[in-house]
Amino acid sequence: MIASKNQIALIAGSLFLLGLGLTLYKAISLGFPLLPGEYQEVWTIESKISFTPRKDQPLQVDLELPVEQAGWVLLEEHFASSGFGFTIVDENGAREARWTRQSLDRSTTLYYKMQVYRPTDTGLGDMPVPPISKPMLENDQLAATERLIGVLREQSASTQSFVALLVAEFNKDSQDRDAQFLLGTFEESPMVVMRAVLAYAGIPAHEVRGIRLEDGRRRQTLSS
Repeated sequence: MIASKNQIALIAGSLFLLGLGLTLYKAISLGFPLLPGEYQEVWTIESKISFTPRKDQPLQVDLELPVEQAGWVLLEEHFASSGFGFTIVDENGAREARWTRQSLDRSTTLYYKMQVYRPTDTGLGDMPVPPISKPMLENDQLAATERLIGVLREQSASTQSFVALLVAEFNKDSQDRDAQFLLGTFEESPMVVMRAVLAYAGIPAHEVRGIRLEDGRRRQTLSS
């Protein structure tokens, strides 16, 4: 009887310590509030892949998973893959979700859901400066790029103001003649044109894609 009571006390003590440890971990490491009236805003982001497979062929579906973003902490991940084999592949710091199946004769949808939050006391860390890679341009494109850079340098006082003016120029309804020419001759998005201008101006840049976190938003696409 005494041994049974000791076992119950040991189990209860272990559960108490486990709960206390999880609470302290969330409070100290994750920044979750402990006092009544305080709250931590947690965002749930869901992505889905819908497809119709070819009959009698093996299936492999790969989804590139988000990497850790400066100032954001990944709390939980969930995957829905009924009837599929599932693994997470980690290669050179890049993570991919991989669903596999021998065959499938119907349309299906795979789901990925993540929960993230931003600690109130965490700032943005320094990011490595990407190398400057100048794209190959035709002579007329190069001349237009250099003229546009010259105009922006005259109107700016720093790298930040140069970039701000460049973005504003390409977002205008009626752009500068050289900006219009570059947009018309590049067979890609305005973001690619702006990166080319920045490269020839000697300013390192890289494209960042993401989604705007808004409550209740659905069917969002990644934007630059």
